[in-house]
Amino acid sequence: MNDNDNVNASELTKRRIKLELAYDGSDFHGWQVQQDTAITKTQPRSRPLPTVQGCIETALERLLHHPVRILGSGRTDKGVHALKQVATFSTTRDYKPEIICTALNAFLPPTIRIWNAVEVPLSFHPIRDVIGKRYRYIIDDAWTPFPFLRQYVWQCQKKLDVDLMREAASQLLGTHDFAAFQTSGSPRDTTVRTVSGIKVERTENFGVWQTASNRSLIVFEIEADGFLYNMVRTIVGTLSKISAVTKQNNITTRTEKIQRMQTILNSRDRTQAGVTAPPHGLYMLDVKY
Repeated sequence: MNDNDNVNASELTKRRIKLELAYDGSDFHGWQVQQDTAITKTQPRSRPLPTVQGCIETALERLLHHPVRILGSGRTDKGVHALKQVATFSTTRDYKPEIICTALNAFLPPTIRIWNAVEVPLSFHPIRDVIGKRYRYIIDDAWTPFPFLRQYVWQCQKKLDVDLMREAASQLLGTHDFAAFQTSGSPRDTTVRTVSGIKVERTENFGVWQTASNRSLIVFEIEADGFLYNMVRTIVGTLSKISAVTKQNNITTRTEKIQRMQTILNSRDRTQAGVTAPPHGLYMLDVKY
């Protein structure tokens, strides 16, 4: 049984609640609870950093009056957002799920919202039962960045060719070894993943921030059975590099640029890929069970 899983043989009377939630990751040091171990001039200190998991656990303990550990469907880094994250916790309290949902939102900061709460079998596991995830990444490629979106998009300030990015990204569909798009992080048994969907499009519709000027955003979405550490952000960084560079290693034609993605994929070499795109343009979009 996973150490983070708060159900064991002696706790079979507990109920398991599944939460679906969204959060603005701008002010959080990621999803997972962690300590600030910075050393000051006077003395070392160790204190909890603000994290999404920590915020929710504190709110749940206020509501349920007992210690709570929640387990999320995946960890997001500092600055990464979620339109749909899934997490579970267990309790012996008999509150109805809809009451838990309403009460939690009253205790949580406005940067975290619980969309839904349902009771699930004790056997449900938010990580092991996942069959697919979908992420979205948003880019503002205007020469002059739009200031109101600076915490929610990558303002790369270089014009990108969306059609070329779409064609290059299509090389990633299917089952491949994605080692070239992984940065060092949690160890994995395998770097093979299956990508079932990819979308790259330019949109002029970005809500109330839309202006009368000719502005647009690039939206990249990818769905797979699982993701390596920083895989999405590295793919985006690689696509931007392939699209923006006019001449790279004697690659001058459109076809050569598109084929470059396949070469990087086959190399399994992280140094061949592009930069890791900034975290604040990334959104966990959906989790499928």
